[in-house]
Order: sequence, then C-alpha cells, then structure tokens
Amino acid sequence: MSKLISLMYHDVYEKSVTESGFQNIGALKYKISRQSFEEQIKEISDICEAQSIEKRNICLTFDDGGKSFLNVIAPILEIYGFTGYFFITTKLINTSGFLTAAEIVELDKRGHHIGTHSHSHPPNISVLSYREIESEWTESSNILNDILKKPVEFASIPGGFFSSDSEKALFSVGVNVIFTSNPVSSIKIVNGKSIIGRYSIMQGMTKEEVRDITKSFSLIRFKLALKWNILKIAKLAFGRNYFKLRNYLIKK
Repeated sequence: MSKLISLMYHDVYEKSVTESGFQNIGALKYKISRQSFEEQIKEISDICEAQSIEKRNICLTFDDGGKSFLNVIAPILEIYGFTGYFFITTKLINTSGFLTAAEIVELDKRGHHIGTHSHSHPPNISVLSYREIESEWTESSNILNDILKKPVEFASIPGGFFSSDSEKALFSVGVNVIFTSNPVSSIKIVNGKSIIGRYSIMQGMTKEEVRDITKSFSLIRFKLALKWNILKIAKLAFGRNYFKLRNYLIKK
C-alpha cells in the first residue's frame, strides 16, 4: 500500500474542553465536540462505502493520551467500523484528564493500535540533544511495552517537530511506523519501515472539509499543506521562541 489518508485528531469532548487532555492555549484549537466528531466519522464511513475504499486505508490517529480516547472516541469509531491509532504521552498516564494504564490495556484489547507520543511531550523535541531524544522515545516505549506486554510498533511526533534524530531513535527501539504532521498521503519507506504524514483536524472544521481530505485533490488539502509549510518556515526562523509567538497570536 503506497498511499493512504491519515487524519490527526486530539481530544473529543462531551460538554467541556476541560474533560480530557492538555489544557494549554495551543491544545484548545484541536478539541472538537462529540457531535462534530461523530458527524465527521459518519461522513468518512459513507464515502468509504460509496467509493469502495477500504476503511483500513483511512488512518484515524489521536495524539496526547486524553481520557476521551476510551470514553468518547473509541465507541464512535467502533460503531462505524474503524480502528484508531492512539498515541500516549507516557509521563501523564494515571494523571487527571489522561488515560490510566488499565484504560490503555482496554483500548488495546478492543483492537485499537497503541503507540508512543514521547514521554514528556517536549515543546520542541527536535532541538534536544540526541541523547535526550533517545531517552524520550526509549522511556516511553519501555513503559508502554510493560503495560501492554508486547512491543509498541507505532509512534507520533509531538508538535510536528520531526527530525532524523527522532527517526533514528524510534527505529532503534523497535517502532516500525512513524506518524508525522506533514499533510501528505504518500508513505516514505526507510529500511522497510514507514513514515506517514497526517492531515490535522481542528476545531471549527466542517464534516464536508474532513470528507474532502479523502479526495486526491481538494481545496482543503491545499490549504492544510500551505499552512504547514508556512508554519515550518516560522518554526525554523523563530526556533525556541516559536511557541511564544504562536501563543501571542492565538490570544490576539
């Protein structure tokens, strides 16, 4: 399989965005309501069935490790025949708003994929030393391996800060598939292992926009790719000050 569509979600809330996951200003724009989420998943399911697209070719991924993974997201995915990819920030396991170890095991037993999202979710993992990056991925993978009693094969890069050091460290700990935040549908193969881009789903996106991401060419794909490249330039230009600037602009 050389191409697939991978969507990047975070938290889904029932009544309040405070129910699950990170509560900082950068995280809030990725939190969507249960109603919107179910509408989007139903829309994707309908497209798959109408166009004979195998649902395994739609990767629905979820970052951070919030409570909503088990309580809200998984039941909706299961209704529509999808399997989720759930990425865990292991330092936050068993803390308020995040999954417990037992809940991670339950997700795995229900047939969903569990992966690492680093240990501490650094603001910019790419600027750390290789030893620090290696420690993030090794510690996180070891914790999940111990919880699940099997090797973790999937990883998602926090903040979209992918680097060759993360690639090297992840492959060395046994990860076979890395999900980035680069909005592309092609898969990069490196020594038999896969690097997969994702289209980010944010608060306010309509079910029609999410549906159109599944198309080979669409305006929403172009917009997401353009935004990604602008942000990539900004991250390179501002380095460690990028988040200060981003949070200032969000507040404005």
